[in-house]
Amino acid sequence: MASTGNSEPDVEEIADGYLRFSDSLAPENFDPDSASDPNDPDEQAWNLVNSAIKNGPPERAWALVIAILQRSPDERLGFHTAGPLEDVVRRWGAALVDHIEAEAAADERFRWALGGIWLKGSGELPLDILARIVAASDGEIKPL
Repeated sequence: MASTGNSEPDVEEIADGYLRFSDSLAPENFDPDSASDPNDPDEQAWNLVNSAIKNGPPERAWALVIAILQRSPDERLGFHTAGPLEDVVRRWGAALVDHIEAEAAADERFRWALGGIWLKGSGELPLDILARIVAASDGEIKPL
């Protein structure tokens, strides 16, 4: 994988690899006989995204998820909504709420995707943050 000057792999390249690996896991493409290959750059990209979402920093996780959503074909957007977008909002929503609101205000496709995530009504995010994220989705998110 190519790296930027600070030795981190390029966000767009990671997003592209993540999407290729994700497509290989789709039921119509999945090969149960193929073994996981830790040297596969697409699998590495998948792991980098999941690690960033889990461990941060939140800005890095956000950049990766936005790049994935922007590159995702419409027919696969729901899959990435229920995966990385939902995960990053659950994990880092309080830290990223300003970014979430700005992206939702500027991008109708993102706002649609945001409306497809599931969030708990209590315990997952502070209630004021949850309310802001629900509002950013035009009220489409219905917290459980």
